Amino acid sequence: MKAKGIKILAIPVLLAALIYFFVISPEVLGKELLSGSGLPAGTLISWAGLFFYAFLMFGLMKRIPKSSVSRSLKTILLLNVILSGFWGMLSYLLAGNWSFNFTNSNFSFRFWIGITLFIVLIPLVSFIILAVSRLLSRLNKR
Repeated sequence: MKAKGIKILAIPVLLAALIYFFVISPEVLGKELLSGSGLPAGTLISWAGLFFYAFLMFGLMKRIPKSSVSRSLKTILLLNVILSGFWGMLSYLLAGNWSFNFTNSNFSFRFWIGITLFIVLIPLVSFIILAVSRLLSRLNKR
């Protein structure tokens, strides 16, 4: 199967899995993976969801024709993939636990929310910027 076919198949499968775990069967999220580790399944599911979301969005950007804007956005999306790969560890350092219960600091919680929103919103903003850039370049050619 080609990479494009895998991406097209992966997006709905990932979305269905996340909906299943977060809406239909949320009790799975609180189950501890290894006894005594304090690592709930929800942490890994969330981490994997964020990573694959960032990775798929980066992969979608690879098909865009090259321009200065698209090269910059590809770099930003690559950095976003790297940040999403470290999201779980950063979250652990900020919360002090794998359940991400922020009992120690309001600042840590807000910083964690900011990092998470950054990972989610950067691809969306990137595609909006790319769409506006392409629209403007087409209007300038007329």
